[in-house]
Amino acid sequence: MLCEFDAEVSLALSAFKERGQFAIARLLVDELVSDKQLSQLLCFEADTIVAIASSKASFAKRGFSPAQIVAATLGRRLGLPTLPNALALNRVTADQAALAVDGRATNLVGAMTCSTSVAGRRVLLVDDIVTTGASVTEAARAVDEVGGRVVGFFAIAETLLRNCTPIEK
Repeated sequence: MLCEFDAEVSLALSAFKERGQFAIARLLVDELVSDKQLSQLLCFEADTIVAIASSKASFAKRGFSPAQIVAATLGRRLGLPTLPNALALNRVTADQAALAVDGRATNLVGAMTCSTSVAGRRVLLVDDIVTTGASVTEAARAVDEVGGRVVGFFAIAETLLRNCTPIEK
């Protein structure tokens, strides 16, 4: 997690996600991820980066996947390849933003599939923002199902209560 989801981050992510201002995501990853954070991410010993899947409706609305942009930028910084579209939603799900915590988890159970190109790989999952962790949990299940191994996760921002030690700057 790069930063707290506060008012400024909310505005920046909204401009990126809803108005297609890719430079904001690139700036957040390029300028705010310190060398120490990069070293900590490299300690996961991932050999590939995979973005959390966006819904078809979100992709159609935006014309891009925010997580894919973040993953590509982070991959460049880490010198790791990304596997675009390795994760996909295999059915229509409700909009996560409209659901409570319990609903978010059940909404995504079994909803993602993963490409077999991930088999045997050590995967760093990437998303733009993590709220409840439901998407990360489901993505990890899908990666595991095809023989990949999730070794870490990165997001620009999070809204979770603190229950673990964040990556230090």
